[in-house]
Amino acid sequence: MIDQATDKSFTTLHSSMEKIKENQLIIFSENLDRKSKLRNFYEKAKNFASVACYEDNEITLKKIIITKLKDFKGLNANNINMILDNCGLDRVKLNNELNKILSLFEDKIINQSKLEELLDDKINEDFNLLKEEALNGNKIKTNKLLNETFF
Repeated sequence: MIDQATDKSFTTLHSSMEKIKENQLIIFSENLDRKSKLRNFYEKAKNFASVACYEDNEITLKKIIITKLKDFKGLNANNINMILDNCGLDRVKLNNELNKILSLFEDKIINQSKLEELLDDKINEDFNLLKEEALNGNKIKTNKLLNETFF
């Protein structure tokens, strides 16, 4: 593995290719512009590959939300921002929240108050405690939490 590779390290890397043969070499780099020797070599090589990886930002996550919920009525900027605020910039959490939304709003009509409840961390935390106690077989705590939990 090579970290922080640049065009300056290209000559050394290129001359080492014969020695590498069947071993795997993973090279990490910051953004490489289109004229980069390193980028061009790995994009055009037959025995090598180049994979661009980008951090998510608010725009890419909004596009995911809009794409997944495109057939839903009631999807508006306020709802999209509420979902984003709940997830931060975490795509895994966003996908979990979207799956919950898809399950709750089967009629494909988003209700603002139900969405707020669904995204409420306190309610999710209460449900996780309930689930944990039920799986542990603790009937007394499970029943107590069932009485206290708001669905």
